[in-house]
Amino acid sequence: MKKTVLVFIGTLFLVGLLVGDICMAQQWEYEGQININTASAQTLHLLPGVDMATAENVVSFRDANGPFDSVDEMKNVKGITPDLMDQISSYCVCDGETQLDYRQ
Repeated sequence: MKKTVLVFIGTLFLVGLLVGDICMAQQWEYEGQININTASAQTLHLLPGVDMATAENVVSFRDANGPFDSVDEMKNVKGITPDLMDQISSYCVCDGETQLDYRQ
């Protein structure tokens, strides 16, 4: 009985660690904002949830249609879902310089 309880507690502990790691992986590692009108695909790829293909789509869309007038226009880019937009919009701006500091 004690062994079963210990295995159960150990399993719960490992699940807790795994869930914590998954949640932390979704957090942004930077502080600041990215200018979506001047950022390279490599910089856009730093945004949480933005893979390199989506970052390249943002640059291609911008090249084809001109600069974004608002961050909300990124919804028109292939790969930017409403959920992703909610996740990244606070990190994006349309003017000024990109300013990022790495969190440690």
